[in-house]
Amino acid sequence: MQLTSRTVVLGLLAAAGAAFTWYFNIRFALDAGGTFSLAAFIRDGFANPAAASLASDVSRRDCVSDVAAV
Repeated sequence: MQLTSRTVVLGLLAAAGAAFTWYFNIRFALDAGGTFSLAAFIRDGFANPAAASLASDVSRRDCVSDVAAV
């Protein structure tokens, strides 16, 4: 299999997306005293309009892909 530049770019973007997501998840847990609370995570996802916009967009996409898979 030959790697194309498109494959490399998409792979790098996927790796960066995973790294940044986990960076912020770990920061959230550390800020909460080293524990993770799903309720607090969801509540804080709607702390302001910008955060709520991102949280709603991610949630909506997950629901749509779950329905499409059925």
